[in-house]
Amino acid sequence: MKSNHLSRSALLLAVLACCALAHPVPAQQIDLQYCLRQADSISLLRQQDYHYETIRLLSGQNIGTGWYPKVNLAAQASYQSDVFSFPENPFLSTPIIPKDQYRVALELNQPIYDGGMVRNRKAAESARISAEQAGTQAELYSVRTSVSRLYFAVLMQESHLKILDATRHELNEQQAAIEAGIRHGVLLPSNASRFQKTILGLEQQILEAQLERSALLELLGKWIGQDIPETAVLIDPEGIGDLPHTFNRPELRIYDRQVDYYEALKGLSAVPHRPQLAIFAQAGFGQPNPLNWLETEFSNFYMAGIRLQWNLLSYGQLRREQDMQSAHQLIAANRRQLFTDDLERKLVQQRTEIDKLAALLQKDSELIGLQQGIAGTSFAQLQNGIIQSADYLSERTELTRLEISRELHRIRLLEAQYRWLDLTGNL
Repeated sequence: MKSNHLSRSALLLAVLACCALAHPVPAQQIDLQYCLRQADSISLLRQQDYHYETIRLLSGQNIGTGWYPKVNLAAQASYQSDVFSFPENPFLSTPIIPKDQYRVALELNQPIYDGGMVRNRKAAESARISAEQAGTQAELYSVRTSVSRLYFAVLMQESHLKILDATRHELNEQQAAIEAGIRHGVLLPSNASRFQKTILGLEQQILEAQLERSALLELLGKWIGQDIPETAVLIDPEGIGDLPHTFNRPELRIYDRQVDYYEALKGLSAVPHRPQLAIFAQAGFGQPNPLNWLETEFSNFYMAGIRLQWNLLSYGQLRREQDMQSAHQLIAANRRQLFTDDLERKLVQQRTEIDKLAALLQKDSELIGLQQGIAGTSFAQLQNGIIQSADYLSERTELTRLEISRELHRIRLLEAQYRWLDLTGNL
C-alpha cells in the first residue's frame, strides 16, 4: 500500500512538472514608470521631506511660544559701599539701610502686541525650510534622470541582442542549406567554414551584449532597491506625441522659495521698529524692601503694570535692511531666469535631435527594405553556385548593421522624447 501511495505521488509530481513545462511562468515585466516610482520611494532624499515637515511643525510651535507668558526667577545678593541715609536728627529716629542687600523675585511678562514678531518669524522660518526642501526635491529629481538614462541603456542592449540572435538563427538555418549544396557538389566546402566563422563572431557579440546587459540590470536594480532577474523584460515606453513646453523643474521652486524667504525677512526686519505692548508683574522677598527702603527687614513686595516699548529712531537701518533683502530677491530672480534661458536653449537642441532621429528612422526602414532584397538575391545566387559565401555574408552583415542602426535610432528617439520631459520637469 505504501509503495502504491509513493507511486501515485511520484506520478502526480511528474504530471505537475509537465504542466509547469507546458505553461512556463511568464517573465517579469518592468516599465519605466515603475522604476521611477521605486527609485523615488526608496531614496533617502524622499525621507528628508518627512524630516523637513517635522522641522517645520516643531519650529512653528517653538516660535508660537512667543505669545505665552514669560516667567523668570531672579535672585540677587550684594554688598554696597554706600547706601542712602538720613541726616542725623536728635528728635527723630531714622532707620539704617543695610549695605548687605538680598532679593528674590518672580517676574511675569505677557505680550499683548508684539509688532508681528511671532507671525513674521514663523513666515521666515517656513520660507527658509521650503527653500531647503526644494533643494532636496531637485536632488531627488536628478535620481529620476539617472534611472531614465539607465533604463534606455538596457533597452538599447536588449534590442541589440534581439537582432544578433535573430541573425544567428537565420544563418544557422541557411548553413544547413549550404551544407546540403556541398554534399551535392554544387558548393565548395569553404563556404560552410565562412558561415561557421560568421556565426561564431555573432555569438561573441551576443555574449558581450549579454554581459553588458547584466551589468546594467544590476545597476538599475540597485537604483530601484530590488534584484532584477536576467529573464526580466523591460517594456518600451510609449512615444510622446505632444511634447509639453511648460517648465516644472524643481530647481525653479528653489529660486521661488528664496524670493519668498527674503520677502519674509523684510517683514521680520520691520518688527523691532514697531511698538510692543505687554503686561508685567513682579512679586518677591528681600532686605531691604526694594519698593520701600525704609523697611529694612526682610519683607514681601509686588508690583504690576503695562509696558510700552517703541524704538523711535532707526537711523535708516530698516531701509538698508530691506534694500539688502530686495537685492537678494533680484539675485534669486536673475538666477531663475538664467536657468530658464539655459533650459530653452537645451530644448531647441533637443527638438533638433528628435526631428533628426525621426528622419533617420524613416530612412532606416527604406534602406532595410532594399538591403533585404539584395541579401535575398545574394543567398539565391549562393545556393546556385554563382557567388561565394563571402559575398553573401557581406550583404547579410550589412543588413544586420542596418537593422541594429534602426533599433538604435528607435530607442534613441524614445530617449530623446523622454529627455524632453526630463528637461521640462515633467518626467
